[in-house]
Amino acid sequence: MKQLTIYAFDNRLKELAIRLLLLTIFVGCFPTTAHEFTIGPCQFQYLEPCTSKTIAFYVFSSEHPKDGPVLLDSIDPHVPEHIRLNHTNKLIVHGYGGSIDFNATKMIRKAYLRKPNTNVFIVDWGKLSRLPCYPTAAFNTKQAGECTATFLIGLQANHPEFSTRDLHAIGFSLGAHVLSFTSNALEKSIGVRFRRITGLDPALPFFATARPHWKLDQGDADFVDVIHTNAGVYGKIETCGHVDFYMNGGQNQPGCENDQNQPLCSHMMSAAYFAESINSKHGFWATRCTSYFAYFFGFCKYRVEQQQQQQSLIAGEDSSNNSSSRQEETAQPDVALGENNQVPDSNRILMGEYCSNTSFTIGNCVWVVDRPCPDSDIRFYLFTRSNPDDRQYIHIDETWEQSNLSLSYFNPSHPVKVIIHGYNADMFLTPLINMKGEYLSRANYNLFYVDWSDLAHGPCYPSAVHNTRHVGKCIGQLVQRIIDAGTDNIHLVGFSLGAQVTNYVSTTVRPFRLKRITGLDPAMPLFITAAPDDKLDPTDAEFVDVIHTNALVQGKIERCGHVDFYVNGGILQPGCWGSGQNPMACSHHRAPDYYAESIRSLTGFWGWSCQSYVYYLLGFCPQNNAQVIAGEDCPTGTEGMFMITTNPASPFAIGRWAGFSIPQKKDAILNKHGLNRDPFISDIDQWGKLDSSFNNVDHFPTPYSQDPNHQGSQGGEDDEWPYFNHVGTSDLTKEHIRKILEQDKSRYSGDAMPAVKSTLATTILPAGASPSDNDIDDAFYLQDLRRRLQQKEASVMQRYTMPMFNAH
Repeated sequence: MKQLTIYAFDNRLKELAIRLLLLTIFVGCFPTTAHEFTIGPCQFQYLEPCTSKTIAFYVFSSEHPKDGPVLLDSIDPHVPEHIRLNHTNKLIVHGYGGSIDFNATKMIRKAYLRKPNTNVFIVDWGKLSRLPCYPTAAFNTKQAGECTATFLIGLQANHPEFSTRDLHAIGFSLGAHVLSFTSNALEKSIGVRFRRITGLDPALPFFATARPHWKLDQGDADFVDVIHTNAGVYGKIETCGHVDFYMNGGQNQPGCENDQNQPLCSHMMSAAYFAESINSKHGFWATRCTSYFAYFFGFCKYRVEQQQQQQSLIAGEDSSNNSSSRQEETAQPDVALGENNQVPDSNRILMGEYCSNTSFTIGNCVWVVDRPCPDSDIRFYLFTRSNPDDRQYIHIDETWEQSNLSLSYFNPSHPVKVIIHGYNADMFLTPLINMKGEYLSRANYNLFYVDWSDLAHGPCYPSAVHNTRHVGKCIGQLVQRIIDAGTDNIHLVGFSLGAQVTNYVSTTVRPFRLKRITGLDPAMPLFITAAPDDKLDPTDAEFVDVIHTNALVQGKIERCGHVDFYVNGGILQPGCWGSGQNPMACSHHRAPDYYAESIRSLTGFWGWSCQSYVYYLLGFCPQNNAQVIAGEDCPTGTEGMFMITTNPASPFAIGRWAGFSIPQKKDAILNKHGLNRDPFISDIDQWGKLDSSFNNVDHFPTPYSQDPNHQGSQGGEDDEWPYFNHVGTSDLTKEHIRKILEQDKSRYSGDAMPAVKSTLATTILPAGASPSDNDIDDAFYLQDLRRRLQQKEASVMQRYTMPMFNAH
C-alpha cells in the first residue's frame, strides 16, 4: 500500500506526515487538550473553538436560486425567513483541496437545486484541507466534523422546524470521514444521529486501518450507502456502509483512460455519478455480489446483454431492499427491473440519490419497505386561530421531548382535527384547505394537515396504496404525541386514499380507540377484497361516518362505517357534466366539498334512511322522515345507510325533506309575479296556476303533460283544470272573475265589511266600509277571494302534514 500513498507526497510532505504521526500519539495521550499550529501553508486544528475563519457554512435554496449562497454563523446560525427549513434539506461536505465551488460537490449542489422545495447546506472547510497539505487535512477531519455538529445543533435550536436527524448528509473523499465525526458528535451531545449518510469514494490514505470511530462506517447513521470509483488508490477498497457500490469494478472509470491523472479522474467520478442520479429517469442499477474478492476472481461477472440494455434499476436513494448486503453485484439476476419491466428482483439495487434500505423505486414510484418514523416524506403542519394562514411545521418523534409540539400553537384544550389528503394530491387540495377556514370560523380547533404527497404522486397508484400502511404508522406517532399532551378528542378526516390511511392509524395506536373517523369517498381500487385491518371499517373508531360520491369508480360502494351517506345516488354528482371537466373526478372531489360546506351550514345535508343500496337501486327507498344530518354535525351513535340530495352548485345543501319536493322549474313563474307560496301547494301546482290566475288575468299556457285533469288528446286543445265554481283555467278571464264577485256580494249585504289585510295587493278597505254596486273595488274582491283560497290551502296542509323525525 506504500506505493499507493507515497506517490501523492513529496519529501517535504513525508517529513510533515512523520511529525503528524508523533502528534497523533501526543493527542491520543491528552485528548482534552486543544492544539493549533501551522507548518508552511498547512494548518492543523484539534479541539479548537469553531469560527467562520476556518470553517464556513452556506445555504442555497431551490425556491430562491438567484439569491446565491447565504453565509451563516457557525455557532448561532439564523436562516433568512424566506428559506423554509421544513423542506427537504441536504448537507454536502467537500474533500481534500475543495471549497464551496469545488467541482465535485458543485455538480451535486446544482443537481439538487433543480428539484423543488430543496435546501442545500455546504460545509466549506477549505482552509483546513488546502493543497498540498493532505496529512493535516486528514487529521483536521475531526475538527471539521465536530464544528459541523455544533453548527447543526445551533441551527435546530434557532429553527425548531429544522430536523438534524432528517438531514441527508453527503461527503466526498475526506468529506465522508468528516461526516463520521459529525454524527458521533451529535449523538454524544444531543442523542441524535443522521438517518442517512452517503459516502462518495471515501478517502483511503490515513484511513486504511483506522479505528471505527475515526472513519466512516455503518455505525454512523441508520443507513450508510457508499459509492467506490477508485478503490485502492484515492478511495477505500473495503466496505464502509450498509450497502457499497463498486462502479465499473470500483477502480478505473470509463472516460478517464486518457486523463493525465487517471486515478484522480476516477475518484471524482463518484460525485458525477451521484449528481446524475438525483434527476435521472433511468438511474444506475447494481447487481448484488457476495464480496469484492468474489468479483475480483470472476464470480460476479456482468451479463453482456444486461450491460448493453443498461436496465433502468437505479442505484440510488430509493433503492429497493432490505439490503444489508454490502457490495454491488455486477450481474446475476434472471430478471432486472427496467422502465418497461416492473418485476422486482431482490438481487438488483438502486445506486445514488434514491438508494435506500427502506424503500425501492420502480420508474418514478417509491415503495416504502420498512422505513422508520418520523419520515421526511411525511410532514405535519398545524393551523389554529393563532396562525390561520401561516402553517406551522410540527416535528413528531418517538418521544414528547424529541418532538416540538410543546413549542407550537397546539392547545390540548381545543378539539383536534387531522386532515389527510389522497392519491396524486397534497394538503393544498382546494376543498381540504377550505375546511381550515370553515373550522376556524366556527370555533377553536387544532387543525393538523398531513402532507404525504411524495409517497402518493401520480401515476403511481399501486405504490401509493402500498405506502398507506407506512403513512398510517407515522400519523399514529402524531396521535400518540397528542395523547401525551393530555387530550383524546381526536377526529381524523381522510379523503379518498387518505380515508384508507386512517385504518392504519387506528391499528397503530391500539389499544387506544379513536373517537371519530370521517371517510370522504374512501378509495376503492385495490381495496375491494382487502382484509378488515387493511381498509376503513367500523372497528377503526368509536364512530365512523362515511360520505360516498363516486361509488364503483374511484370510491367504494360498500358500506365502510357505522353510518354511510350516499349523496345523489352515490355515483355521479349533479353539476359535474359541464365545462369539459372529468365527471368522475368531479364527483369524487364533491365529497370533501360537501363536508367543508357542512361545517358551518345552517341548512345542512339531511339524508333519509334506506335499508341497503340494492333496495335503493330497486326503488324501495323513497324519501321519508327518518332523517339524519351528514357532515361535521353527524350525531355520534347514528347507524345505518342514508340517501342525500343536493343542489348542483354551491351552496349544495338543501336541508330537511319535509314531506314534499320543491321543483325548481316553478321558480321563474313565482318570481315573475312576486308570489310566496306554500311548498305543498307548489308540489300539486307546479306551474303556478292557482296564484297566477288571481294575480293576473292574462292567460298562462299550461303544458299538456302537466295537467292531471286533462281530458283532451291534443296538448293545449282542452286544457280545463277546474278549481272553483267549475271555471277552467283556459276560460278564466276578468269577466268570469266579475261574475264570481257578483255572486259573492250577497255575503256583505247590510253588514259591515271586515278589514282584510293581504300581502298580495296594495289596496286595503278601511273597517266599516262596504263597496257600492257602482264602485266595486276589483282589487278588494280579488283579495277576499285570495284569502278564501289560502284558507282552503291551509286546511289541506293541516290534513297532510306529518311530524318530523328528530335525529337528536
